[in-house]
Amino acid sequence: MNRQFYISSGRAMLIFLLSTSISTLFASSLEDGVSLFEDGDFEGSIEIFQDLLREDPSNDLLRYNLAISWFSNGNYQDALPEMEAFIEAYPDDLYARFTYAVMLFRQADYQNAGKNFDLASADSLLQEASICYLGLCAYSESDYKLAGQTLSNCANDSNQAAVVNLIAASCLMIEEYDLAVAYLEKAIKEEPSNSHSYLNRGIAYYHLNEFERAYGDFSVCIELNPELKKAYTYRGLCEKEM
Repeated sequence: MNRQFYISSGRAMLIFLLSTSISTLFASSLEDGVSLFEDGDFEGSIEIFQDLLREDPSNDLLRYNLAISWFSNGNYQDALPEMEAFIEAYPDDLYARFTYAVMLFRQADYQNAGKNFDLASADSLLQEASICYLGLCAYSESDYKLAGQTLSNCANDSNQAAVVNLIAASCLMIEEYDLAVAYLEKAIKEEPSNSHSYLNRGIAYYHLNEFERAYGDFSVCIELNPELKKAYTYRGLCEKEM
């Protein structure tokens, strides 16, 4: 699931702004910034949006575009205050709130991240990913029972390894592959005979382009559970990349 799915389109933002009374030069610069963002040149889009904000410091939508550019470039510290300002102006924009919650999560502010994911889950398109992140927040605060309840309603599941596997599967769903590997290492340490742990870690490694490690995990998975056809498929994909 591409994280950009949750970010309001820069092009849609551009169309909205063009419908207002702005200069041709301003509109041209804005379009350049959006084009750079769509091409993956986040540093370029950041520079343009910063320049435009100096011209129009009260423009919340420009501030949003700048926050998204910083977010996409991995600079959550600078993105957070800009997104906070936007959410204050547009508290019902759940896509912006979801993105803000991800920023908080990356800054290890799990309590506030959880509150915002909870609000974002009111949108049906954001609900599944928001619940996944809520489980991650609970697990990160060592509330394993709540993490399990959040992800699968397994209130009586006392097996921490099972909960970790649920968390890891959620990480895969929202493309948090590094996190998935970290959680699955814990699960494998606690329950080294769980074939699904090796399968999921292999999938995470595959998406991180660590094909040799992925191949090794799929091989272990097949040894533990020869019936898991998915492991054979992924191992074959790894062979093509090695």
